[in-house]
Amino acid sequence: MSVKVALIGARSRSFGPAVIADLLLSAMQKLGRKRKIAAVNVPVRGAISNLSDDTGVEVPAWRDGREMQATRMGTMLVDGHAHLFSMHEIPGVLRVMDGAGLSALAICCMPTNRAFRCDVNLNAAALLAKAMRPRSVYVFAGLDYTGRKGEEPDGKDLLRQARALVAIGADGFKMLEGKPNVGRELGVRLDAPCYDDFYGWCEAEGIPIVLHVADPEENWLPATDPFLAERGWSYADGAYPSKEELYRQAFRVFGRFPRLKVQLAHFFFLSADRRQAHEVLERFPSVTFDVTPGDEMYRNFAVDPDGWRGFFLSHRRRVVLGTDNTIGEYCRDNVAEAGRFAEKNVARGIEIIGLLRAFWETRGKGPGNQSGLALPPEVLEHLYAKNFLSRAGEAPRPLDIPGIVEHCLRMRASIGDDPNRRHVAREIDEIAQRLRAIGE
Repeated sequence: MSVKVALIGARSRSFGPAVIADLLLSAMQKLGRKRKIAAVNVPVRGAISNLSDDTGVEVPAWRDGREMQATRMGTMLVDGHAHLFSMHEIPGVLRVMDGAGLSALAICCMPTNRAFRCDVNLNAAALLAKAMRPRSVYVFAGLDYTGRKGEEPDGKDLLRQARALVAIGADGFKMLEGKPNVGRELGVRLDAPCYDDFYGWCEAEGIPIVLHVADPEENWLPATDPFLAERGWSYADGAYPSKEELYRQAFRVFGRFPRLKVQLAHFFFLSADRRQAHEVLERFPSVTFDVTPGDEMYRNFAVDPDGWRGFFLSHRRRVVLGTDNTIGEYCRDNVAEAGRFAEKNVARGIEIIGLLRAFWETRGKGPGNQSGLALPPEVLEHLYAKNFLSRAGEAPRPLDIPGIVEHCLRMRASIGDDPNRRHVAREIDEIAQRLRAIGE
């Protein structure tokens, strides 16, 4: 079955499912290709008591992971870049996996918690999700900066954290520290000496890092989009490092640690510069790009589909699929509202995966000669699974459930009775309780 899709974007905004789904669906509507197809019911599997039930989600049939060419030829489908901000989102994440036909998924954790608007990460929630799906969920943990905002972290402590997290089941690390507003908030540089022991250990042990560096170049222009300003993603006031400076920091890291397995998130924000993208991959053999979408990425690919098709044919072993799917990011302290938000985003998360696959697997042309890339099966199998699995492991690392419970207890002790962190403290307590039940 062939589905024509053109990807027509605006300036880069949120990388969550709501914005991406609206973007892609709008593109399909402009092509007149949006179809009304009967839905199928996809039940939740592998859930634990009180976290989920056996209700289903309506999934458009052509997007349920069964009719695209890659699935027909037996290729695995792995989402190498997704997010989880609360344990209450886990059922939705699992339903997206089932509905989209994902073989595996990588949860990328943040150094701070956007859901609860505090400086405590939620590695624990991701590890709980992995405990529910230990053969198909990978966890890329975030380093912990609790209580250290604006202070350079202790390098020995970062190394201790890394070792401890891998020992209890983390498969790698997600670093958002290269995003301008996050790096400024934390008071860190990617090439700071405090990270050297951490990078060196990851390099020696073959531990992969998903690294976010910079943002789209439009974010450094005078803000005309209030969305960017509201998110803190407008960098035109001179208080942030330039995109070029952030690249220089990353290049220094890659030069000092040439065997470090780095997955550069969002295509390193080079979708408008194919020459530079090629040069980065040629210069740093241990680096890969993921094609986790922002608005600008697929718009830029569609400007020159033949040129980009050639790029992905040449670099078939260097690109990883990702979605940035988020099920209920804005739950904060309202669990009921989080549940409603998650229900809505389950269907959208599945929709995104189907639409991204349509781009990679089909070649239909639309307005302005915009087109999908119709990559051949031998390239799709690397994009969809092999490139991620060759670096993260054919299967997720085993879990140490008692060790994760101890991690929760340490996190809980570091939070104390701070009223600004009470919601995340409550959630960590509940995660520990759930994990104890799984471990019994």
